[in-house]
Amino acid sequence: MAAGVSIAAGPADVWTVKTIDPKGDARGGSPIDAAQLSFRYDSAADMLWFRVAVYGKPAPDAFGLQIAIETGAGDSAKAAWWGANK
Repeated sequence: MAAGVSIAAGPADVWTVKTIDPKGDARGGSPIDAAQLSFRYDSAADMLWFRVAVYGKPAPDAFGLQIAIETGAGDSAKAAWWGANK
């Protein structure tokens, strides 16, 4: 690459930050504490990607993630889940 030339990120490389979570509020004394949730849409692959940042380093064999998505579907199409509707 020539000196003074930079490459701009294309739309597929842009992550949208959905929420930032304060440090130290993990439930039940969990050692894993979420920091940030971001997403990006890859139009070429027609895929929605999620990225979760955490404070500290989680144990790879003990880390799991659940993401619930409100689709706006009618009550008959909804599934039971562990959260609360707002």
